[in-house]
Amino acid sequence: EQLMFSQFLLGFGSAFFLAPAMLAGIGGVIADQRNLVSFSVLFGMSQNIGGLLGSAILGTFQTWREKFHSSQLADQLTTLNPLITERLQQYSQMYQSQIGDSTLLNVQATTLLQNAATLQANILAYNDTYLLTAAISAATLVWVFWRLIRLRITARIALKRATGSK
Repeated sequence: EQLMFSQFLLGFGSAFFLAPAMLAGIGGVIADQRNLVSFSVLFGMSQNIGGLLGSAILGTFQTWREKFHSSQLADQLTTLNPLITERLQQYSQMYQSQIGDSTLLNVQATTLLQNAATLQANILAYNDTYLLTAAISAATLVWVFWRLIRLRITARIALKRATGSK
């Protein structure tokens, strides 16, 4: 349910890329029938390599940012901080009826706190990954509009030169 919007965006974006790419390729095939195999192979390879490379880059970035955020959060997890001490006591109280040994109780509380910190680091890393994707998408959109405007201006200048008007 939560992934429906992101899947919609992927499908919507694919429609804007795949249709023009297919039309450009089919135009080459119509011009020369011998290009059909080359187009099919090249298009399939570009889709596979692009998908694999994109997943690898984003996965690496997410892992790198998780390590960064884990390091930042671990620096703040000290028993000198009263909030951390309070949280450890809360975790200890959760298992006090099940674990009688105070050392094991402290280990369990510390493990729960570490798990919470790791979860938070992963959430922050995924947020960074989504922000990177949004920045790349926004930059691509700006670049596409800039190219479109530049092409229109160039076409107008060429038309004015061809007609001899100012």
